[in-house]
Amino acid sequence: MPYVRAKLVWPSDPTDTPYVFDILLDAAGRVAGSWPIFGVAGGVRGDHSYPLVLGREGQLDYGAGLQSHQRFQRTNLRDRSIRVGEYVTIWSADEDEWAYRVQEVIDLAQLAGASLPAT
Repeated sequence: MPYVRAKLVWPSDPTDTPYVFDILLDAAGRVAGSWPIFGVAGGVRGDHSYPLVLGREGQLDYGAGLQSHQRFQRTNLRDRSIRVGEYVTIWSADEDEWAYRVQEVIDLAQLAGASLPAT
């Protein structure tokens, strides 16, 4: 089972609040297991970086520092294939809906192997 980093972008503006998730995938390219998934909205670095946890029920939790109506969102990430070009939906607490496109999927094991020093 590959362990990947998936980058999701807003199709009309890929630089506007991308989402990045580290995910273990099954053979069909879907999320394996039901344990928490860690990610970040807005990019991995910078002033607009918002760490989050995706729970087993599909709820995104941005942490205790936010008001409850801002803290939680829903997503169908666990129900979708995680492949370049596929779409994942995120819903706000007010039921606003955003479709994000999977822009990049990086195999973290290969990435780690490529950055290891030669012995």
